[in-house]
Amino acid sequence: MAKSNYTTMVQDTEVGKRFHEVYLHCMETSVLEPKVFQLVFIAYLASSGSVSGVRKHTKDAKKFGASREEVQAVFQAGFTVAGTILADSYIAAMESYDEP
Repeated sequence: MAKSNYTTMVQDTEVGKRFHEVYLHCMETSVLEPKVFQLVFIAYLASSGSVSGVRKHTKDAKKFGASREEVQAVFQAGFTVAGTILADSYIAAMESYDEP
C-alpha cells in the first residue's frame, strides 16, 4: 500500500513532523477517552473529505474498542449536516473496519 500524503509529509518534512507532534499532544492530553477521541477525529476527517485519514483513524478507533455500530453512528449524526459529502468516507470507514 502506498504511503498517504500525510505520512509522506510527516516523514519527509520538518513541518510535517511538528504538525504530527501537535496531533499527538492533543490526543495525549485530551479529556476524551482514546476511543471517543478517534470517533470525533473520524467525523472531522470525513467532513473535510480526507478518505485516507478516515481509513487510518477507523482502524485506530477499532483498536481502542470502538464497535462497527459506533463508527456508523458517527456518520449517521453527520449525514443530517453534511449529507452525501460523507458518502465516500462512510464507505472507506466501513471497509477499513471490516479489514483484519
